[in-house]
Amino acid sequence: MAGELVVDCRSGAYQKAWMPTAKDCHDHNIDLVQVKAVRVVNGREKVVSHNAKRWRGLLTRALVAAGAEGLTIDNPGDLVTTQQTLFSYIRDALAEERLNTARLSGGDGRWTLTLVTE
Repeated sequence: MAGELVVDCRSGAYQKAWMPTAKDCHDHNIDLVQVKAVRVVNGREKVVSHNAKRWRGLLTRALVAAGAEGLTIDNPGDLVTTQQTLFSYIRDALAEERLNTARLSGGDGRWTLTLVTE
């Protein structure tokens, strides 16, 4: 897995069971991106708990579909720079909910991709 981007779509309980440290990521030359979803309510972000699995699944679907069409995502920043392409796949699967943007934070091999929904 050296040099790979790992998109971690596990739920919070499973992430707590084991999470690589920044040293682990450095030693194995990986970037780990945790995925979480938040919803904007009255101008404030609230963590999506009841529907988080769906959002992680939609992102996974988008990554697979984009990869099948030749889109390469090699590093965490690519998740943001290819946001419009990935979102087009996600929006195709949505009924009434909306995906506004994605925000990447972190560093040292450990990142969080936050999907901001309405």
